[in-house]
Amino acid sequence: MLSDPGVQNSEYESLTKSFAYVKYEGSPLNPEAVFRGQITFTCLATGGDGKFKKWCQDGIGEEDYCAGKDKKDFQGHYDVKASPEKSVLTIKVVIDDDFAVKGWYVLTENEMESKPEKCHFGQIRKIPSPVYMQTSKNEVVEKTYGSITRVADEPLHLTCITNPPNQAVKWSYSLDNKVYNQLPKTGFQNDENNLNTLAIANVGKEHRGFYRCSINNASFTTKLRVKDKLAALWPFIGILVVVLLLVIVILIFERREKSKRKEEDDHDHADDP
Repeated sequence: MLSDPGVQNSEYESLTKSFAYVKYEGSPLNPEAVFRGQITFTCLATGGDGKFKKWCQDGIGEEDYCAGKDKKDFQGHYDVKASPEKSVLTIKVVIDDDFAVKGWYVLTENEMESKPEKCHFGQIRKIPSPVYMQTSKNEVVEKTYGSITRVADEPLHLTCITNPPNQAVKWSYSLDNKVYNQLPKTGFQNDENNLNTLAIANVGKEHRGFYRCSINNASFTTKLRVKDKLAALWPFIGILVVVLLLVIVILIFERREKSKRKEEDDHDHADDP
């Protein structure tokens, strides 16, 4: 009895696929990221189903410290997406604990290569970067494009804090957050021994704008707002103006009423016999 050729071909393709040698390729080869930045590890499978299982860390018990496990410490920190062709691990916000991990790898259910060598990544190198700004008044701007406010003629000392600490930065300025240039040559009193601190002796309206400290391609930006010296008095002045207008209206009304009553009295006296 002859078997169906279509069935034979299907069985052959299934066997071929199951015994096919799957090749794995990973990137990046030299992982690096800035503090609080993002990094993505990718493992590609060619020649068949990668049968990806989970991502883990070197030097830590894999059952307790694998991304995607139901563990509170990792919820929301990692994002894992997998398909037969690839598995991607994204660390959404890289923190010091991530930099301390000696390596990252993906596990598969492929008996021939359960821990692909080319998808075994080394320790993440920390790229120096600015992380926040701080003033001499201990004001902290933790988010880039945050702002600080000064009254005209007040001093300003703005320090760019880096991770790792004490990295040299470059300052730039923009009035509209579109084009950044070097700091103006006048009005600044920067210390040559401490380039991370920007100093303005007397803040003026001309200093309004965006200040950026940078290390290579990493930067942090803060907006400086400058208030007029009389800015705090404007609400009080506004109240005085309103009160003064009310008094004037009342006086005008009273004067008209008196004039009206006087006219009525004069008219009554003229009618007397």
